[in-house]
Amino acid sequence: MRPVAIGHRGRAQDGSTLVEVVVAAALLLILALGVLGALDHADARGAEQKAKGIAGNLAQAEQERLRALPLQDLSNNRTTSTEIVNGATFTIDSRAEWVTDASGEANCATGGAADYLRITTTVTSTSLRRRTPVTLDSIVTPPARSFSSTEGSLVVKITDRRGDPVAGQALSLTGGENVSGVTNSKGCVLWGYLSAANNYALSYSSPGWVDPSGATTISTTQSVAGSRRATSSSPMTAAAR
Repeated sequence: MRPVAIGHRGRAQDGSTLVEVVVAAALLLILALGVLGALDHADARGAEQKAKGIAGNLAQAEQERLRALPLQDLSNNRTTSTEIVNGATFTIDSRAEWVTDASGEANCATGGAADYLRITTTVTSTSLRRRTPVTLDSIVTPPARSFSSTEGSLVVKITDRRGDPVAGQALSLTGGENVSGVTNSKGCVLWGYLSAANNYALSYSSPGWVDPSGATTISTTQSVAGSRRATSSSPMTAAAR
């Protein structure tokens, strides 16, 4: 009978036990990381949902504030403010736009007056993470004779060289009143019930675009007549490279 190498067998068993311990520890670590990851994900989702609720409350409060303003103060209103709630910063952007048709946008027709005000409030915050910003809309219809006969409306339409509307173009109007706007999908901005005057200055520019004269910054004089809607059309084209 051959002698048994007990010492060698014991060392082999010890080595096998050590490997099992390492494998078990690794599996336990992986499981723990998975659990922690799931908890972190749940916490993040909960924080996002809470931020969404706060943003919704802020948007609703801003809508109520705007609707309580006198109509003359609400007309063509643009405001941006911030609120800090539970250490998170929320940005509140609001605008009141005059619109004229069922699509909820300003059209470029001449004559008449603006029909009603659409109030849009958007609340953004980094605490929303992957959630979309909160946006609320409401409509304000002005009562009859809300504005005087010395107030009118101005529509500005921006087109390219083919006559197609240019959307997203920022415009500035200064004079009797100072207002701003961005062209909609029809290339239009409608400012309703401005003080009648003949010396309004309309100005705008867009990188890489020029007007027919080659100017990169466009500035024109506009007139607003009482109880009327005037229309101005300005073509733009891409600058030659």
